[in-house]
Amino acid sequence: MSETYLSVPLDMELRNGKIFVSDFRGDSLLWCFSLLNPDLTKRLLPLGDGPDEYLSPVQFFIKDSLITVHNRWHYSLRFCKFDTINYTIKNVSHSISLPTEIDRIYSIRDDRWVASGRFDNYRFAIIDKDGNIISRCGDYPSYMYNEESISNFSKFMFHQSMFGYNNGIGRLASVTEHVLELWNDEKPDLYLHMRLLLSPYSYNYQEGEEWALAIADGKVEKGVERIYCTDNYIYMLYNPNTHQMISDKEDYKNSEIWIFDWECTPILKLKTGSKISCFCVDESKRVIYCIFKDKNYNLGYLNYEL
Repeated sequence: MSETYLSVPLDMELRNGKIFVSDFRGDSLLWCFSLLNPDLTKRLLPLGDGPDEYLSPVQFFIKDSLITVHNRWHYSLRFCKFDTINYTIKNVSHSISLPTEIDRIYSIRDDRWVASGRFDNYRFAIIDKDGNIISRCGDYPSYMYNEESISNFSKFMFHQSMFGYNNGIGRLASVTEHVLELWNDEKPDLYLHMRLLLSPYSYNYQEGEEWALAIADGKVEKGVERIYCTDNYIYMLYNPNTHQMISDKEDYKNSEIWIFDWECTPILKLKTGSKISCFCVDESKRVIYCIFKDKNYNLGYLNYEL
């Protein structure tokens, strides 16, 4: 393992021998690590308010040499060109404004994006390449007693979605800490294909005129923290410690990686023997690259077999 300079790592992506990791608090919000040359580490997306600077937290999406950056709490999208030789990023379009109800987004086919957010009567918004909402759809899971009666705002605060997409079959994975959902992408909407409870949950909530708060019960496990999807499998980083254990700093249980196929069939539960912050997968080599939690954050890998 090699030590990194990450402060609070968020998401990882593997592309062409490079690992990209977004950071929450660093002066650079995206890091690039070369697998061919471990000493080559590049800082991308500098923190700031300038025209070529970015504000935390960011989501990033890579397609070929194009990187799309979503400033989540500042409701904007930027399209950038990544120079794979000089390891530099350059804006190639103006910033696109998004509706302020939107929280996370994810690219799906036909230049569309799915968005989660604070919506009154639906779960997801479908937006076009210009940031306009073109469709509204979906509902929340209701595995807790009387959860159907809770407002969407409180449900949104508890059921934070993480997305992946299978281009081959046009299917979206939406994973919360405790629920795996598969949605078929049938324009203009998404239609629920399957919903699976991964671990039991319960939460308390409070609401005001413009705010909501949802807090898991102490006995509830932390659940899924990150996901990584390929056209073959859905990989989930699972934290088996309860919220009370985490609060009491007694969270001694190590991370697990749960692997499911695109029909919600469980394939493998991998005991990692470590605590992991985020990860990405190279299926061709059966390698899972991870940011391991220690005194510092370290980049390393796990081998696995299916």
